[in-house]
Amino acid sequence: MVSAAITMVQARSVAPVVPQVPRGRTAYALFLLLTAILIARPTELIPALDGAPLYEITIIATLLAALPMVLKQLSPAALIAKPITPCVFGICAMVLLSLLSQGKPEEAFTEAISFAKISLYYLMLISLASTPRRLRGLLILVCVCVTFIAILAILQYYNYINIQSLAPVLDSGLNQDGQEFRFERLRGPGIFNDPNDICHILGLSILACCYAISTKRSIIWRITGGAMIAVLSYAVILTQSRGGLLALLCGMGMLIVGRFGWKRALIPAALLLAGVLAFSSRQTNISTSSGTAQDRIQLWSDALVDFRQEPIFGIGVGDFQKTSGLVTHNSFLQSYAEMGFIGGTLFLGAFFMALRTVARWRSETLEFMNPQLWQLRPYLAAIIVAYIVGMMSLSRGYVVPTYLVLGLASAYQQCAARTGTLRGLRLTPSLVVHVIALSVLFLIAMYLFVIVSVRWQ
Repeated sequence: MVSAAITMVQARSVAPVVPQVPRGRTAYALFLLLTAILIARPTELIPALDGAPLYEITIIATLLAALPMVLKQLSPAALIAKPITPCVFGICAMVLLSLLSQGKPEEAFTEAISFAKISLYYLMLISLASTPRRLRGLLILVCVCVTFIAILAILQYYNYINIQSLAPVLDSGLNQDGQEFRFERLRGPGIFNDPNDICHILGLSILACCYAISTKRSIIWRITGGAMIAVLSYAVILTQSRGGLLALLCGMGMLIVGRFGWKRALIPAALLLAGVLAFSSRQTNISTSSGTAQDRIQLWSDALVDFRQEPIFGIGVGDFQKTSGLVTHNSFLQSYAEMGFIGGTLFLGAFFMALRTVARWRSETLEFMNPQLWQLRPYLAAIIVAYIVGMMSLSRGYVVPTYLVLGLASAYQQCAARTGTLRGLRLTPSLVVHVIALSVLFLIAMYLFVIVSVRWQ
């Protein structure tokens, strides 16, 4: 036996060593480029690139490079193992059906194709961000791109540069004496052109930066990360977004609890809240009885009325804004109003599953088997919570960042499941029942909240 073992070792030692190249390295690099284009919006920042099909070319190249891995995500086993994916496909179907049911076939196919691109981005994310290192790289890229936008927006805010797409929004409000005053609010390009929308992604990036800093002990790395957080935080202040600040605070609270536990988190959370409230401004003046908050509650009421009128397929994607002139300022209610109970349940269920996916991996076994995933867990939970809270006052149901967050949760489960020690969330009849029950409870809660809070004048 000893001689046989020696022979086997010698045979292996003379065999040629083939370097192991990570699968999809080129596709992953293209995917990072695609993400940078989607977030940084170069065609809107550089006039010479206006109209250039950078996004279309990059997404086609990424798809061709990642096609075998993307196709694997469509197998029945993969769909059961990652239940967020069927929700995304279901939303895509409801985008089409909601408009077809209203007799608008041209709009239906236009909107369905547009959302199919978003679904494709989600599929490529879960196919390519297949290791903890790649997940970390994606989060760092998001931080860098959003910080880049924030720097340009701040420079535009103070008139150091002249990029029309970043020109601040002029808004108005009432001071303590009831007199109207006007002020400027920072905004970004493209899908972040509204101050509230850019604040939403700024908060997500702050949490991602905190994670990036925690992964390395290098002084230079931490100084760089701290500087990025400072820039992002200052940009949050300049947006004057109440909903964005509230989302960030909820995310930070979740992060503190995830890192230190409920008991030890009370003091840091209280200090954080006190520090924010000490700076009295429009952002810290949150009330549902008047101002923009009351305007949004009235829009929520309109959305619930539309839902009652078309409870199955909804009034059609995009039609709420066409009829009312404004978006619902609530991504979940907008999904119910425009896609009916089925579409709203799928959208709400996707984020419910995202939270459960991260919360499910609490065992110390994961900490032992994969410390990188264990370290990411509280930060990813904070990002998901912050994004959910932000969507309660924003309409972000049909934009890429929303499905970036869902993709991060699904990719995280995929990485964790590979440890082979814990079983991830799976698509089962029990899970479907839980999602439907949650959907009903959410609608009842929103109905009661609107009835109590709305003030018609």
